[in-house]
Amino acid sequence: MIINTEQVEAVLMDKAVSGYLIEKETGISGASISRLRNGKKRFGDLSIDTAIKVQEWIDAGGVTN
Repeated sequence: MIINTEQVEAVLMDKAVSGYLIEKETGISGASISRLRNGKKRFGDLSIDTAIKVQEWIDAGGVTN
């Protein structure tokens, strides 16, 4: 699997994509998404596991970006 970090970051930061939806579809905590979107957590500090979950969701057609 190739992780497109720009795509993953764009999805996570896109407030048009509900944090709740990302949480339910990927298992990533809503608090983690909120901290990222509010600038309290840097994208570069995300775990590889988180990036994989988002990329798998994107690849499965969970979100189009």
